[in-house]
Amino acid sequence: MTLQAGREVFLGVDVGTQGARVVALDGDGRLLAERHRVFDSQGEGTAREQSASIWWETVRPLLGGVAGDIAGQPGLRPVAVGVTSTSGTVVPLDDRHEPVHPALMYGDDRSGEEAALCNRAAAAAGVEATFGTSFGLPKIVWFRRHRPAESERTASWCHAADFLVGRLSGVWGVTDPTSALKTGYDPVAGRWPDFLFDELSLPRDWLPTVAPSGTPLGPISPAVARDTGLPPGVVVTNGMTDGCASQIAA
Repeated sequence: MTLQAGREVFLGVDVGTQGARVVALDGDGRLLAERHRVFDSQGEGTAREQSASIWWETVRPLLGGVAGDIAGQPGLRPVAVGVTSTSGTVVPLDDRHEPVHPALMYGDDRSGEEAALCNRAAAAAGVEATFGTSFGLPKIVWFRRHRPAESERTASWCHAADFLVGRLSGVWGVTDPTSALKTGYDPVAGRWPDFLFDELSLPRDWLPTVAPSGTPLGPISPAVARDTGLPPGVVVTNGMTDGCASQIAA
């Protein structure tokens, strides 16, 4: 079957615990190209960490491979890229948007005491929320208590999908509701609740602005266009957790 000239193509990036995948789909959901690669987690005992930089180092050549596959099929036009990744994974960034520590993965169980602290703080503030060790908020509180030197260097926190969106577009400090939920965001009120800052004493500028998943954030950066071969005008959209993306795709 010959595709129509100028058929729009949408790229999807998914970074999980054990690897990354990039796909290209047309508007009817047909798979046009796919590349994937595996990587390893780090940590001993209850610790589970992963280099956020490795995510990007893995995704970038996959994007280039898919871009080449698309270029080999006449009449295809990449227009946008979206990102999914794990829920509850958080990354501390310095003021240049570089990680100051490996990502704390959703499976990192060191924050049990901090999860209980978050639950008490939420209850005291009249917020109906329950946090566990797989949530991002207790991990951030744990990091501040147990990694003070690195916390001093931390300018902001992002979720896994946010980090990849930032690398793709150069747009930082934005997340989506599905990622923000486990960091304490109130999706009904549409804001970060005050107990995060008052009871837990988190710096307000540590937490990102929240915008709907799929919101256009801007084009891929010139460096990404150059390194991958994708057209400069490809739009990067706000991300989503992998579980929520699976629900939509089902």
